[in-house]
Amino acid sequence: MSEIFGFSADLDLSDFYKLMARLTLDMIVATIIIKGIYYRIYKNRDYVFSYYLFHMITFFLCVLLRKVPAELGFALALFGVFGILKLRTEQIRVRELTYLFAVIGVALINSIVNKSIGFAEVLATNAIIVIVIALLEFVGANHSSRSKEMLYDRIDLLHPSKSKELIDDLIKRTGMNITSVEVIKYDLLRDSAQIIVQYIEPPAPSLI
Repeated sequence: MSEIFGFSADLDLSDFYKLMARLTLDMIVATIIIKGIYYRIYKNRDYVFSYYLFHMITFFLCVLLRKVPAELGFALALFGVFGILKLRTEQIRVRELTYLFAVIGVALINSIVNKSIGFAEVLATNAIIVIVIALLEFVGANHSSRSKEMLYDRIDLLHPSKSKELIDDLIKRTGMNITSVEVIKYDLLRDSAQIIVQYIEPPAPSLI
């Protein structure tokens, strides 16, 4: 069997336990960033799926490449190119792209550390990343601010000089307290555009 697949059939329990320990720590940190911070604020399930997949593939890729005679930098460069090509198929906002780099970075940190780096250093690095992201998102941020992607049919109002008219039209038609609009993609054949609106969510009614 090992000759067919080209790898050793021997099970090294020590390496297996180390892999599971690394993976457990890594997934805890990734879940805090993806589900505890990103999804809690932006409620976008599509990006949650992508972040977890990119994160796990990066982690396992780096762990396995540490055991084979390959240039890690070259392999990661190829992986990065493939990732960028995938993301170029559609527009992605800077905030989502930043979260993608964060989860990939965490996977890299937790997968390539070795005996020269102490466990306390690894924990501190992960904790600092999570704390910084949480502080930037929650401290001083407007918790009632939300974003929503929608299809808009009046491309004549998407001119920069008509931003006020655009917002007024969207408020009138949706009833949302819209503060800004970002154009993602134009569709001139259908006279429409894909946009993302930022709006203020009204506070929940008090039960008291």
